[in-house]
Amino acid sequence: MHHSVVITFESIVVEEQVIRGGAGDYLLATVKFSFKYPDGRADSYLSARVKQFVNPPSTRNGGGGVTLEVSAPNAYREPFNAVGFCECVADYFLSRVGPMGTVIRTGRHGASPYVLHTVFAAPSRAEFSLVPPDATSVGDASS
Repeated sequence: MHHSVVITFESIVVEEQVIRGGAGDYLLATVKFSFKYPDGRADSYLSARVKQFVNPPSTRNGGGGVTLEVSAPNAYREPFNAVGFCECVADYFLSRVGPMGTVIRTGRHGASPYVLHTVFAAPSRAEFSLVPPDATSVGDASS
């Protein structure tokens, strides 16, 4: 992509989890990464918080499943494509954390308590368009 940001993921840290078998159960993690912009500039030491709801409330058709909230990057003040960013972080996180996670496996009782506050190196790269399709910028970066 001509106007794309390269995001280089570095690690995942599970900060907290609440697993009680209810609709509010969640796992809270920090994802660390850096950005490289089309003009060559770079931002390092960035992070975003990811809150994964384990048992979200069911929908009227019996749905449910996994719901993620992705925060905007810490200390980042420039406009950017929040939707593209959240999609990259969600794809990265879901492939590494969960029942089939390649870095942190979770089950009915969540992640092992031994993984809390442990830095798991999990390098990866992705790209997202700097300019969002609808030309909106970061505001609420939840997805």
